[in-house]
Amino acid sequence: MKRLILLRHAKTENWFQGSDDAGRALTARGHADSELIGAELMRLGWPANCTLVSSARRTRETWARIAPLMPEAALKISDDLYLASVHTIKQHIFDEWETDTLMLIGH
Repeated sequence: MKRLILLRHAKTENWFQGSDDAGRALTARGHADSELIGAELMRLGWPANCTLVSSARRTRETWARIAPLMPEAALKISDDLYLASVHTIKQHIFDEWETDTLMLIGH
């Protein structure tokens, strides 16, 4: 059975604290929450085989906290996933259709 995990980035600094939207970083809570969600996914037996990640800093940082728990997962970072439309997200998912467990980290 195929599994799709859609994950929104973790808690970020406020808009005014970052240089621009794409450069917004995770807060300490965001880093901790990312580790917790990664641990929960592993507890459920749902390690990703492939992870699609927006190029925004906050999505990459979210993945960086989960990645050590899923060392076998291929990583694909895409500018197209930054604030992507539903159509774009669906296309990326269909492009990875052969993946058993696909995780997408976006906005």
